[in-house]
Amino acid sequence: MAGLLNRTSIELRLQDYIEAIQFWLRLREPSIGGILFADNSGYPLDRLQAVVQGETNKKIPVELVSFDHPAPPPTLSYGHNELILINEAIKRSALAKQFPYLMKATGRYRFPDIGRLIRKLPSDYRVALDTTGEKPWPWRQRSVPICRFALALMKFDFYHQYLADTPTRMRPAPPWDRRQFIESMFYDQLYPMREEPGIILRWPCNCEPEGIGSNGMDYRSPGRRIRSGIRSLNRKIIPNLWL
Repeated sequence: MAGLLNRTSIELRLQDYIEAIQFWLRLREPSIGGILFADNSGYPLDRLQAVVQGETNKKIPVELVSFDHPAPPPTLSYGHNELILINEAIKRSALAKQFPYLMKATGRYRFPDIGRLIRKLPSDYRVALDTTGEKPWPWRQRSVPICRFALALMKFDFYHQYLADTPTRMRPAPPWDRRQFIESMFYDQLYPMREEPGIILRWPCNCEPEGIGSNGMDYRSPGRRIRSGIRSLNRKIIPNLWL
């Protein structure tokens, strides 16, 4: 929720975005054909544009779009506006019309293992999201299943058919339920489709982010690295336990 954000310094967040876009520009991954950077704060993108122009080894086209959008309705998670941002960016983008697949990555994060993940996915997938909590953990009485959305890969037509309208189906609390959060709504939409061809709800390998979350969490902290290692091992030895 917007009220939980504590990485609110404009300069800090801008530096996060600069480091992330440099990561994608310098990435040698042939399956990535273009970069669309979208911002919904209305903040000028001059410095990011300068970064893009300064990357002499840039091999792929880049689009930067920014528009001002109000905060989400009270009690709705940031995911509400995140999807509205994605939808608006796709409408404005020339690049989005040239490719069959969309890879959504949270703008402040870097994903060093993205190439490995792409190569391990089947060539004909329709959507690939990583799900947690589908099975109860041994030390918990219940779990809260969600689809993680910091990184998501899917066909454009699949996104438009099943996920793009999610903000219209979200409902402010009360009552508090799964309709306030994109991650839970995606799960509830996609889990019944899990046996269909091309529906990937559990990645074949870890692809953890690097960077600082909006809540101040460092994704490369020792605790997060330990958790990532456990999840990686779990994929191999207990693949049906979705941690």
